[in-house]
Amino acid sequence: RQALADLQKLKDGATPDEIAAARAQVAAAQGTLVQAQGSVTAADIQAARDSVDQSRAHLDILRNGPKNEDLTRARTALASAQASLEQQRAALSAAKQQADTSVAQRANAVRDAQSALSTAYWDREYALRNKEDPRTQKPLNDAQKQDFVNAYEQARRQLADAEAALQQAQVNAQAARARERTGLDDAQARVASAQADLDALIKGPDADTLAAARAHVVVALGAVAA
Repeated sequence: RQALADLQKLKDGATPDEIAAARAQVAAAQGTLVQAQGSVTAADIQAARDSVDQSRAHLDILRNGPKNEDLTRARTALASAQASLEQQRAALSAAKQQADTSVAQRANAVRDAQSALSTAYWDREYALRNKEDPRTQKPLNDAQKQDFVNAYEQARRQLADAEAALQQAQVNAQAARARERTGLDDAQARVASAQADLDALIKGPDADTLAAARAHVVVALGAVAA
C-alpha cells in the first residue's frame, strides 16, 4: 500500500529509460503473480495482483505525464503571479514617485522660507536702525517697529517648520524606496516559485524521487515473492 501511495505522487513525464524500467517492473510483478498462483493462498495471489496493478499504474503515470488540470493550475498560478508582479511594480513605483515629488516640493518650500527670513531680517534691521518703513520710508512708532520684529520671528518659525517637513518627506521617500525593493523582491520570488512548479510538472520527477518510488515497488514485490 505504501508503494501505491508513493507512486500516485508521480504525475509527471519520464524518459524512455524510466518507461523501460517501469515495463520491467510490470513484467517482474506478473512473474510473481504466476509463481504465487501455484503454491500460495488466495490472499497472497490478490496481493501479487495488487503489486502488478501498482506497477501498471506506475507505468501509466510515466507514459501519460502530468494531468491537464495540474498543468492548467500551474500555468494559471504563474500568470497570476506575473500579473501581481506588474501591479506591484506600477503601484510601488507610483508611491515612490509621489514621495520624491513631495521631497522636491518641501525643498522648494524651504528655499522660499529662507528667502522670506532673509527679507524679514533686513526689514527688521532697517526699521530698528532708521525708525522708518523699509519700503515707504515713512516714520515708524514703537508698535510698528515691533511688527517688523514679529514678522522676523514668524519667518524663523516658518523656516523651521519647512525644514522639519522636508526632513519628514525625505524619511517617507526612503521608506517608499525600501517598500519598492521589498515588494518587488517578494513578487519576483512568487513568480520564480510558480515558474519552478510549472517547470517541475513539465520536466517530471527528479532521479531521487523516481529511485525512491522504484525502491518501494521492489520492496513490495519482494514481500509478495517471500
